[in-house]
Formats: sequence, C-alpha cells, structure tokens
Amino acid sequence: MVDTLQAKPSEMPYEKEELLNAAVCRVDALEAELIATKKALHDALMRQEELLAYIDSQEEAKFRKKKFCWYDFRAGFWGVMGQPCLGIIPPFIEEFDYPMPPNCAAGNTGVFINGRELHQKDLDLLAARGLPTTRDKSYIIEISGRVLDEDTGEELDSLGKLAPTVERVKHGFGMKAPRALAQ
Repeated sequence: MVDTLQAKPSEMPYEKEELLNAAVCRVDALEAELIATKKALHDALMRQEELLAYIDSQEEAKFRKKKFCWYDFRAGFWGVMGQPCLGIIPPFIEEFDYPMPPNCAAGNTGVFINGRELHQKDLDLLAARGLPTTRDKSYIIEISGRVLDEDTGEELDSLGKLAPTVERVKHGFGMKAPRALAQ
C-alpha cells in the first residue's frame, strides 16, 4: 500500500498535497477491496469445484446403487451389468464394496476372476497377458497384475500392471458407460 507523502516537495501548494494524499488513500481503499474481491472469487470457485465433484460422486453412486454396473473391488475392473469390462478404476473403493454376481459380465468362458465369470472379450485380453484359459478355474487378480489360483493358493506368473496410470495417479477416469448401455 502507498503511504502518505513523506517528504514535501518544496514548491507544492498545500491544496495539491491534500488532493494527492486523498488520492493515495482512495488507491489504498481500492487495493483492499480488490484483495477482498479476489479472495471471494477464489472461495466461490473452490466451492463450485467441490460442488461439481460432489455431484459427480453422487451420479456415480446413483449409477451403482441402481445396479446398472458391476465393480471388482479387488482389481478395480468395472462394467455395465450383462456386459464385459469397460475399464479400470482404483480398487478397494468402500462405497462400491458389495457382492458382485458371478454372471454380472455375461460370462461364458468358465474362467472366473475375483468371483466374476469372464466374458470372452475379457478372457481374450487377459489371456494375451498370460492368464490361463482353462475352463472351470478361478483366480484372484490384483491391479498390480498378481494372479493366484483360488483353489490351490499358488501364485502364477504376473500379468504385469493392469493399469499403471491408475496406480500412479491414485484415481481412475470415471465410470462413464456408453449411453446405449446405461439406458
């Protein structure tokens, strides 16, 4: 902020000095108002961002509660009921932790991971990474790519990180189902 004039120029009339000091006071007042306005705008923007995040989370929760989609709590796979996997989000999201029906992904392969029978499309993708395709087998898979035979507990060769970006940034990219599937 600007202070009042400290040294008087020798030839400045008193009236002009008063006008100059009054202008400095107005500038100080405007500067304080500007700072307050910037803070109010910043706070409003933060509230708006929080509100948008809340609305997004409520939409996802509503989508899940209506059982439109399934979620693999252990690996983070998700999809629309009766459809193959649509993506990966972080595993262990408490709000989505409830039993996943074995047939939630329209599985037709006899290969189960984390309790869900794989759809042929999902099995093809995971088999390309090294998952065995033997029918009537169950596996536990983690987002890290770790695979355990559910019956024997034997650890199999890793599939490699299933979603390195999701692991690194600690968030997924949402549960946006194609409109045709969500209706």
